[in-house]
Amino acid sequence: MSQNNNPHTSRPRLEELGSAFIDRTITQEEIEELDFLLRDDSRNRILFLRYMDLQAEMVNVLARDSDEKHAKADSPFDWASTLAEYAASRRTSSQTRTHQSERESAVVTPRQSNLAPWTVSVASVAVSLIFAIAFYTTQSVENTKNEPTLVQQVVAKKTDRDLVRLSDLAGAELFNEMAPARGHSLQYQHEYALVNGMMSLLFPCGAEVILEAPSVIEITDPMQLLVKAGKCSVHAPDGAEGFQVITPQTEVTDLGTRFSVSVDEGGNTEVQVIEGAAEVRQLDKNDSEKVLLKEKQASRFDGGESLSVDFTPSQYRSQLPDRIVGFHLASESPDLQGKLESVSIQHAGVQRLYHVDELIGVEVIHFRGGNNTSNLSTHIGVSAGEGDARRAALETDAFLHTGLINPGGSREPLTQDPVMSHADGKELTPGMAIRFRKPVVNRPGPDIVFFELQSAMNPVAGDGFHVSPLKFEPNLRSHTVMRYDITLNSPEAWALPDFELMQFDSQIQSLDDLLNGTFQIRNPAMSFWAIAVSIDLSDLGYADNSIVEGLFFQDVMDDEHSIDPVFIAGLPFEQEEVE
Repeated sequence: MSQNNNPHTSRPRLEELGSAFIDRTITQEEIEELDFLLRDDSRNRILFLRYMDLQAEMVNVLARDSDEKHAKADSPFDWASTLAEYAASRRTSSQTRTHQSERESAVVTPRQSNLAPWTVSVASVAVSLIFAIAFYTTQSVENTKNEPTLVQQVVAKKTDRDLVRLSDLAGAELFNEMAPARGHSLQYQHEYALVNGMMSLLFPCGAEVILEAPSVIEITDPMQLLVKAGKCSVHAPDGAEGFQVITPQTEVTDLGTRFSVSVDEGGNTEVQVIEGAAEVRQLDKNDSEKVLLKEKQASRFDGGESLSVDFTPSQYRSQLPDRIVGFHLASESPDLQGKLESVSIQHAGVQRLYHVDELIGVEVIHFRGGNNTSNLSTHIGVSAGEGDARRAALETDAFLHTGLINPGGSREPLTQDPVMSHADGKELTPGMAIRFRKPVVNRPGPDIVFFELQSAMNPVAGDGFHVSPLKFEPNLRSHTVMRYDITLNSPEAWALPDFELMQFDSQIQSLDDLLNGTFQIRNPAMSFWAIAVSIDLSDLGYADNSIVEGLFFQDVMDDEHSIDPVFIAGLPFEQEEVE
């Protein structure tokens, strides 16, 4: 029996044993060998499970091809007969081969010519095969022990021990696929191309990795990440020593540390060690030529000699940015669908849930629309009233499909106070001004939440807007938002119920026009979703603990779409947070 437990050299043998396992030709000695290979090495377990998954997927494909001819939707799946028939066909086709050629073709054969005997149910075959393998081991192999073998345990149940999970994400978008939801596991040997945002991965050993777009990676092992291009920050706590980041040029091994790895398109790699130590080996060099990087050291590796570079601690990211992490809408009754119940905010790396009643509401003090005269959305069949009644309906409800939409805008952000009154004879500034019902205090991180309703015809990242002070003072400035925390591609976006549009008979020039103007009811035919972004008042130049009474919003006028700010609110001030 081979006692080699190196996963790289064990892989062919694992596949041979897996093939024999499926064929029902596995011997007691081979079962014991498989037990040995899987017992103490999680990487071998991953390889073995991946091989079994491939076989299950193969069966699923075959089932779809043969379903019309051989299977009925309500027929039970006789997995035992199927396995026996498949194994018999393999043995017949290989009688003329030598023992060596049988072993060499063990992985390929199940996907080639011996596929006709499979007659299976589409609904059950992929899952049934895995359970059939486990059952076969218990039924056909004599075992003197009452407890199941390690092989049976590994095949019968995949535990969380070897899963790499997406622990968090911030505006993450993947090329050619949707980003998994927070908490979901990621696939091994699958290329992920992060084109926008950031992702935080948690490995079984406890290592945490933050990826920044643009990056291309593969998870190759429970202890190993392949970074083909891009940037990542790694925190390997106690117990995660030995975690590796592989790049086209290097193998970076953690020795208990925090470090960052940057890989350019040519594969050239830069490693910055924030604390602890990391060992770097260039793939074209011997182990004896490894480079040991200690705290506050950095080097670049380009295939030649390593080159020391300036230590830049800002290259390392310890957490995802502060933002709106998610929000929740009511769904228990039709009358409440689309109503905001709570929003989760990250402040300085710590998440907090705010109930909608805790948020600081607003009143609209100025509105001038643009060319689009659909400036209000309302519940279906519910009159918006006029004057003060219309204002109350706009300002007090927390529904994300009703409110003010399509305010005017400007390509350039404001640099001076907006004009909101005809008293000085000037033309009113396009856009919308709000006043908080009580002042908002600027603190580190998000201070304002901004929700927009958005259709699939609108920009995926959200409609861009400028946000400005109501009164410009020294150091204050406008801030432009072009990408939302939660976009149409985010798993956290919420589908909204249908609503009616109030299309005004003429362009809205003032708040009075909005509150008293006449309109026609329109019913959008498209589906809409709620998306959201947070605003940090520091981005407008406000100093810490500054009191802000109101803000001015304008569309950026970069396309035919305008912002639909159906809900804006301030976050409450809590004294202990600034002490």
